[in-house]
Amino acid sequence: MAERKNQVSNPPLMTPMVGNSGLPSRAWSVWFRDLFDRTANKQSNSIDDNAKNIEDAFDQIDGQLDTLEEVIIVVTDHELRIDDLEIDVLDLEGITSDHEDRIVNLETESGDNAQSVIDLETRVFGSTKPDDYDEAIGYAKGDYVVSTSPGSYYRAIEAIALPAGVFNPLLWQKISLIDNRTFAEETFVAAGYGGIGVNAVKAIGTINSTFQTVEGFDIDLIATANGVTYDKANHGLKLNSKGVWEFNIKITLEFDEENFGRKISVKSWNDTTSTGGTYSFDYFVGRNQAGVNIFVTIAVEVDGSIVSEGDLIQLQIGTDGDTFANANNIGTIYQVKHISELK
Repeated sequence: MAERKNQVSNPPLMTPMVGNSGLPSRAWSVWFRDLFDRTANKQSNSIDDNAKNIEDAFDQIDGQLDTLEEVIIVVTDHELRIDDLEIDVLDLEGITSDHEDRIVNLETESGDNAQSVIDLETRVFGSTKPDDYDEAIGYAKGDYVVSTSPGSYYRAIEAIALPAGVFNPLLWQKISLIDNRTFAEETFVAAGYGGIGVNAVKAIGTINSTFQTVEGFDIDLIATANGVTYDKANHGLKLNSKGVWEFNIKITLEFDEENFGRKISVKSWNDTTSTGGTYSFDYFVGRNQAGVNIFVTIAVEVDGSIVSEGDLIQLQIGTDGDTFANANNIGTIYQVKHISELK
């Protein structure tokens, strides 16, 4: 039997189910046949077949739904990963911004440090930065240079005749702008100090209008001086840094009791240049006195005009016309300290 279309027409409601012959009418017979084919005929499109088709369709839909759920899971996972990547990007942008801030800060600090070096150079050397060391020229005592080997600022300890030749560190004093002691001595208040004294009795003889050097220095009052060189053999001190130095001096003398009222004087003396200090200080000695204690506090400027770095500074005593016979130096204190940098 040929397969019929799986369709059922509308029932022939206007046709009697039983004809005049007493048999079912043809219209209803055809309709019941179609209904049979549609609902019960296994050789045609029955309900069971349709049900299976429907089940197969639902299985296919279920499979598609499973696949769709997997896709949804994958998409959701990708969305989460995208969110994480966005967070990472934001974090990276924050880190980058932080690094940019650090770079800006480093550039600012670098500029500040460069300016600080310039300020230090200006403070030490004035408006003119030292030139590079030149082997072909000569240098005066106290000249500054920049040497690339061994690399730093240097000041000439003594005059160097031309041609200076290969840089000799023995002829130069290293000047560091950061941590070198010499820089501190030249730049900051109270960076230098030192002192020597006369402990044993030193005979002087006659004190008169011819000033004579105080001698007999035999002790170091400060064991380790800073910026000061002791030269007891030549009766004095050398100041190794520019600036203002304060001298604190005590000289105790004894002599014969002669004459009545009289004066005695003391002054500093630059033995290197053979020039005296600006002033001599007078002290009164009472009548019939056998001795005197002289106390002096004076300031000396080391600037290269009258007193230069490394000059030997001595003490001298004398009178304005009186005479002190058989004088002895029975005790002297000669101390100095750096009280101000040279501006």
